[in-house]
Amino acid sequence: FRSLREARAGIPELTLHNFGLGSRTRWASLFLSGTASRTLDREPTALLGGHVELPAEAASAAPPPQPAQSGEQEERVLIRAASEAVLEVLGAARRGEPGLVGVPPSIELLHVNCEGCEYDVVEGLRNSGLLARVEQVQIATHLLDHTGPTATFQEAVELALQVSVHRYCEMHRLLSETHVRVFGLPWVWERWSRRAAWQ
Repeated sequence: FRSLREARAGIPELTLHNFGLGSRTRWASLFLSGTASRTLDREPTALLGGHVELPAEAASAAPPPQPAQSGEQEERVLIRAASEAVLEVLGAARRGEPGLVGVPPSIELLHVNCEGCEYDVVEGLRNSGLLARVEQVQIATHLLDHTGPTATFQEAVELALQVSVHRYCEMHRLLSETHVRVFGLPWVWERWSRRAAWQ
């Protein structure tokens, strides 16, 4: 985040937020390996609750990092509930307005490439009513890791595929309520347009 902030310093139209989005607020580990990255929840989660600030005690409450695999770097990251964070970013939460009052009736573009959190982001935005306000959704989809114990590598891969397919299909079901897929390659990139734009 520091590198991004330094590289983008002096652009007044750009506001950076040092958190990721998901369906709930929690801490996660971001593993970096070359140009690839992946996130992994850390349990027990340190929920900050309500309107999230970043006090010093929140950082100290974060769970200990999990050892990275060979060649990976790890960084602890805050994942915020998409429904809360988007309202805050759009200004409604700061003005103390209830619900979706103060949120633009239409959000032109939601671009999501978050290494597996896309399923949670779509779910959180749909449950809050914000997804229906997004005109275009561009989304990169990723296979998920299975983090539970397994007897063999093959079993771990099979379980990861089962989890990934389930979350992918559920995300499609939620998006289909308000959007039409106009382009898509599974676990690569997809574009969804709001149904009102097609009618």
